[in-house]
Amino acid sequence: MGKINTVNGTIDGSALGRTMMHEHLIVKPQIDDPKYVPYTLDNAAKSTMECIEYKTHGGKSIVEMTPINYGRDVDLLQKIAKASKTNILFTTGFHKEEFMPSYVSSTSTEELAEIILKEIKDGVGKNCLKPAVIKCGSSFGTITPNEEKCIRAAGIAHNKSGLPISTHCDKGTMGIEQLDILQSVGVDPKNVLLGHVDITENTEYVLSLCKRGANVEIDHVGRDLSGKDHVRLDMMAEIIRQGFLSQLFLSGDMGKKDYLYAYGGRPGLTYFLKEFKDLCARKIGERNYDRIMIDNPKRFLSDNGQN
Repeated sequence: MGKINTVNGTIDGSALGRTMMHEHLIVKPQIDDPKYVPYTLDNAAKSTMECIEYKTHGGKSIVEMTPINYGRDVDLLQKIAKASKTNILFTTGFHKEEFMPSYVSSTSTEELAEIILKEIKDGVGKNCLKPAVIKCGSSFGTITPNEEKCIRAAGIAHNKSGLPISTHCDKGTMGIEQLDILQSVGVDPKNVLLGHVDITENTEYVLSLCKRGANVEIDHVGRDLSGKDHVRLDMMAEIIRQGFLSQLFLSGDMGKKDYLYAYGGRPGLTYFLKEFKDLCARKIGERNYDRIMIDNPKRFLSDNGQN
């Protein structure tokens, strides 16, 4: 297995520990619209506090999924990682159409792939930090022509670099179609993590993605505190029952002030290490919880062709 890129250099997979696979610590949607103010996390001190609490309760690594043109600041992420003593991994690639840079529409698929590959090879920010994953995304219920270009570009960049692909499926939709496009450019589904698919609350749909060999992310955990996340726990239990434990990943996608304790929200990242861990222990067993939080990220992020 290869080394894993973090903002503080490369690490072995064994150093990854419990890992949140899709979070946001520094983010600012590049659209001047008041509705995105709650989604702006621009206080490094507060994000550091959140990470310290996460580390204190047994968390070790966070995959920060803020891509190009979404307020990504890898230099701040490095400061947060050093201050909190957590492993922070970041992404290259593009979000869905709404958040894409304007140049995407006039740039070819191959040129977009080269933009991603340049970041992978040369690094990002003043310290030339290297990304750990490639992001692509699509809109609710559709994949626009620009999104298809970026998904194809992500696939091409993966084929040339080995970095795995982690996607944004808006409200959980278009996972099948994203996978179709990625496979059409030669990407093995085992190197794809389809995000937000649990939002559909459609277990059969999620299982259909697993059956094609893709990884699936249950990453809107913590949104149903009164119901103790029973829908997602039931979904996880069925995925495991049908033999797809190794393709299952967890996170909260808590890129909003309302969800993080440090910004006055809840449940915070520690929810995964306390209340939700206890719920998992009762529903799927603590060993399966650890496989999802430790073993699966280690395998997915390590098998990347990096030296």
